[in-house]
Amino acid sequence: LGRGYYFTENPTISGGYAETKGWRNPETGIYEGAPNVHANYLNLQKPLDMDGVAKEDVVTKMAEKIFAFDKDYPGFKMTNIYRRRLQEMTRYIYNMKTDPIVRDVFPHTIDGMQKWEKVLAQASRDSDLIEELINNRQWDKAEEAITQFFKKSVRTNQDVFDAMTAGRILQLRQPGTRISPWADRDAWTDGLEELGYDGITHMGKGGWDGNTYDPHRVWIVFDKKHIFPFAELEGMHK
Repeated sequence: LGRGYYFTENPTISGGYAETKGWRNPETGIYEGAPNVHANYLNLQKPLDMDGVAKEDVVTKMAEKIFAFDKDYPGFKMTNIYRRRLQEMTRYIYNMKTDPIVRDVFPHTIDGMQKWEKVLAQASRDSDLIEELINNRQWDKAEEAITQFFKKSVRTNQDVFDAMTAGRILQLRQPGTRISPWADRDAWTDGLEELGYDGITHMGKGGWDGNTYDPHRVWIVFDKKHIFPFAELEGMHK
């Protein structure tokens, strides 16, 4: 979920992650060393809840970020890579808009079927329009259409992040140039900080080993000035 300091309220989960940072014995496959888990107090004033309904300011900011990446490379729009990535972005947004409807909302009723069909029909019209603009090399109009499709399709802040990072479109530049593989995530964090958010929170659903289901609250802090070791706070009261 981007740049920051990661914390969880579950000490068992924290211990699991800490353990994986130790040295792993190649013969036994066991992590060795002396990993530590420290208690901290986090002073966050404006964290973004990734599981919450998509914030309008976040959606607008990230839509701007998505198509701001190529402003210094005007020739990039003439490449096949750019065309293909616009198409991939459109396909991802289409799937994001339709798949949750099937999974979460679509009831086995005639009314539910009709609502689902309307969602699919509208999503198809939107994606067909974008494809036509791309084929006609109307890049600015295609970008605007994708932006509007993006805004209409996201439901949660997690959706916004997923759409922004899925196509890896922010990692692309003209052939021969290089960019960080974390450019999309950096743009996400930068955008949130520009909006005044000082961190992120969400409910983690799995264990550190990826094989367990252990819901736990996760906090991601952008700046270490918001982190206070609990041991130091205890000392202040003595």
